[in-house]
Amino acid sequence: MSSANYDPGVIVRALRFRAKLDGFRLERGHYMDRPDDRADRWYAVPLGDSDAPRSGEGFPTIMAAANEAKRLRKLREASIPDD
Repeated sequence: MSSANYDPGVIVRALRFRAKLDGFRLERGHYMDRPDDRADRWYAVPLGDSDAPRSGEGFPTIMAAANEAKRLRKLREASIPDD
């Protein structure tokens, strides 16, 4: 079954939910107050960050941003020493 058979809104909500499990929220950039923000990009922002720095390259799709959140969680887990 191809992704064309799914409601895009459901896919976005599912990816955002998955990112929250990884400790991130997925946000779109905008051109409101920072010259680097990109309205055509997605960003993986840590949940505790109330002033998200959506600057830089970002990701062209929400799926790529969700994969980045997963990669960052795994990287964080790998850097925590075992007691």
